[in-house]
Amino acid sequence: MMFSIAPNAARRLKWFPMRCKSRFESVLMDFGSQVVAILFHYAEDTERYEDCAEIKRLFEKYHLDLNQSMEDYQAHFWRMGFSGRTAIANINHYIDKAVSLVGYPKGCIHVEPKFI
Repeated sequence: MMFSIAPNAARRLKWFPMRCKSRFESVLMDFGSQVVAILFHYAEDTERYEDCAEIKRLFEKYHLDLNQSMEDYQAHFWRMGFSGRTAIANINHYIDKAVSLVGYPKGCIHVEPKFI
C-alpha cells in the first residue's frame, strides 16, 4: 500500500513513472498549474528568484501560462465536463499541501476562492 499526502500521487505514478526532477514539478503533477502559479507569485513577492526561475523553466517545458486567473482555471474544468467548483473551493487546502512540499512557511499563502 502506498501512503502519500498528495491526492493524485497514484495516478501520477501511473502516467509519469519516472521521478519528477524538482519539487515544483512534483507539485505541478499533483496539484496543477494554478497552484504552482500561485507559488510563483509568492516566490516573486518574497524575492526567491531561484525558485521563480525554476518555475518559469517548468512552465516553458510544459507550455503553460503563469498569468492564468481563477476564471481560466475554472474554464479548464468546464472544457473537461466538470464544474471546477470543488477545485476552487479546495484551492487553499491544495496550496497548504504544496507549500509544505516545497518548504515554504506554513500558512504563508491564502487565496480567496472566486466562482463564476
